[in-house]
Amino acid sequence: MNNRLLLFPFVLLFSVLVSGQNSQKIDSLQKVLLNQKDSTRLNTLYQLFTENVRFNIQSSKPYMDSLLREAMDGRFPKYLALAYKAEGLYHYYASDFHQAEKSYEKSISIYNELDLNIPLSRMYNNQGIVLKYLGKLQKSKEHHLNSLKLKEELQLPPSDIAASLVNLGVLENELGNGELSTDYYLRAEEICIDNNLIRGLNLVRGNLAGNFKDAKKYDLALKYYKLVYDYHEENNDYRNIARITNSMGSLYFSLDSLQKAKSYYLEANELNKKHAIEQMRGLTTRNLGKIAMKEKSYNEALSYFLEANKISQTTGTNTRNVGDYLNISEAYAALGDYKNAYANRRIHFTKYDSVFQKEKIEQINELEIKYQTEKKEAEIALQEEEINTLNEKAKVDKLTKGLYAGGMASALA
Repeated sequence: MNNRLLLFPFVLLFSVLVSGQNSQKIDSLQKVLLNQKDSTRLNTLYQLFTENVRFNIQSSKPYMDSLLREAMDGRFPKYLALAYKAEGLYHYYASDFHQAEKSYEKSISIYNELDLNIPLSRMYNNQGIVLKYLGKLQKSKEHHLNSLKLKEELQLPPSDIAASLVNLGVLENELGNGELSTDYYLRAEEICIDNNLIRGLNLVRGNLAGNFKDAKKYDLALKYYKLVYDYHEENNDYRNIARITNSMGSLYFSLDSLQKAKSYYLEANELNKKHAIEQMRGLTTRNLGKIAMKEKSYNEALSYFLEANKISQTTGTNTRNVGDYLNISEAYAALGDYKNAYANRRIHFTKYDSVFQKEKIEQINELEIKYQTEKKEAEIALQEEEINTLNEKAKVDKLTKGLYAGGMASALA
C-alpha cells in the first residue's frame, strides 16, 4: 500500500514550496532586523527562520529561539502561534515528530482561540503530516478533513485544496481504502487541470497510477504512468523518469510479461547508472534479478542480487539490504549451492532482527537440513547448537516457500 510514498516521497508535503536558498534575501532581512521592533520584528524573525530551516537547520535555530522568546510577552498572540509553528517546523525537519506534534498543537490552540481560520487550516494540514509520520493515521485523517473543510469554506487557493485532497488520498490508501483514495486523487486531478497546476497534476497522476495498479486496472495504470513519464521527459527530470520506468516494468511483471518488464528495468537501470542515482539503481538491479530468477537464469540472477546488495550497503538502505540476503540465498539454492544459501539465509535472519527490532526467527527451513546432511557429524552438532539458540529445531519446508514468501523480499517496487 505504500507505493504512493515510494513513488513520490514528498507528496505529503504538497503544500510546501521548495526552492533554492536566497542568500540575498537573507542578507537584506538581517539588515532591516537591526532597526525593527514589535510585530514587524517578529515577522522578520519568522521569515529568516523559514529561509534557513530547509537548508541548514542549525542556522535557523537562533531565529526560532528569538521569535519564541520575544513572542512570549503576550502582546502579540498571533505571533506566539506563529512562533510555535516555527518550533514545530524545526522539529519536523529534525525528524523529531513527537516534539513537532506538541508545538503544532499549541499553535492550533491559539489560532482556534483567535478565530484565525486561514492559518488554522494550514496548521491542521501540518499537524496531519506529522501525525501520519507518527503512525496515527486516524488522527491524521481528522486533521486533514478539518483542514479541507476550512479551506473550502474560506475559498482558499485551489493549490491549498488540492494539497488536502492528496494528503487524504495517501492516508486512505494506507488505511486500505483504495477506492476512496482514488476518489480523492481524481478530485485533486480535476482541480489541478482546471487551474493549470502542472507540477501538482503530475504528482497526483503518479499516485493514481499506483492506485490503479493495486486495483489491477492495468490499462489505466499504464495510461497514467505514460502521462507522468512524458512530463518528466519534457523537463529532463532523469531521476523521476527512471522511477516511472521502473514502475512500468513492475506493472508488466505483475502481468507476467517478462520481456516487456525486463526492457523497462534495463532502461531504468541505464538512466540510474548514467546519472548516478544509486538508490534507484539498487532497486532496478534487484528487479532484473527477479526477472532472471523467473527465467531460470540463476547465475545471472545471483550476479544482479550481489550487485544490489553492494549498492544497498553503500547507500545505507538497510531494509532493502535485509531482503537482498534472502534473494541471494534463493539464487544460491537454485544453483544447488546450499552452503552459501544457508549462510546468506542466516545473515538475512540476523539482519532482519536487528533492523526491525523483532524477536528471533523461530523457523529454519529445509535449506539447513540439506546443508547439514552434506557435513560431518561434528559440524552437524555445531549447527544444531546454533539452531537451539533460536529456540526451535530445524523444520522441513519447501525452499521457495521461505519465511517471507510474498513479502518484503518479493516486492518489486
